[in-house]
Amino acid sequence: MRNALQRVAVLTVAMLGLLGLSHGVAGAAELPVWVLPGVDVGGVVGPISQLPTQALAPVYQVITLIAG
Repeated sequence: MRNALQRVAVLTVAMLGLLGLSHGVAGAAELPVWVLPGVDVGGVVGPISQLPTQALAPVYQVITLIAG
């Protein structure tokens, strides 16, 4: 009976330790783009996603200048 309780205690401590290691702050990019579950390519796509905004910025400035 004592061996069984020790095994349960050791198993419980090990499981809590593994759960404690698996929780924490995620290291994902600000723009998470999930290709597959667990595969984040936001760090690769993030810099590219601002290209349309940067390309249209001069046009937007001209339109706001004309519109007043």
